[in-house]
Amino acid sequence: MNPKTKKIKKYVSVIIILIVIVMSTSYVVLADNYNNANEKMINIEFTSCDVSNQYGVNTSKLEGTRADISHDKTMLNIHAIDLAFPGACAQFNSTVVNNGNTPIKIKNVILIGLEETTDIKIKGLEAILASHPVLRPEEKCNITFMVERESNSDIEIENINKSANFSLKIEYDEYSV
Repeated sequence: MNPKTKKIKKYVSVIIILIVIVMSTSYVVLADNYNNANEKMINIEFTSCDVSNQYGVNTSKLEGTRADISHDKTMLNIHAIDLAFPGACAQFNSTVVNNGNTPIKIKNVILIGLEETTDIKIKGLEAILASHPVLRPEEKCNITFMVERESNSDIEIENINKSANFSLKIEYDEYSV
């Protein structure tokens, strides 16, 4: 065999091997994308939250009343700082979205870390269950709730906890018709 023919055979062999590698890689990627597209994905996330109204809250505190979304976007961390007197309150507005590809049924809003002995109460969370029992994919839901120091709270007690730091998490299941 002449050297030129050997070189051509080697070149063709390399090209055939590369074509086979590219085709098999393409098949794996396409098959994986097809499987993922047909897989049910359930994912609800908090997308925003702000304090829309405050009454009787000490706004001079450096770490004021605020809400932060957790890094994984599944919890809302609430900081209602120094509700100065009975009846003081802060109103929060938040938005959640179903980023999954299947409808979900909202079961409950869970409070995590709020002490039971505190005279600070959360009002308005039950409205999400009535107004948005099912969230379809990409559908958004607004939640408005109030963190309030009870109006019958005894202001004379010095060691009373006048702040609330807690988290909200939405409990949900896949919605089936």
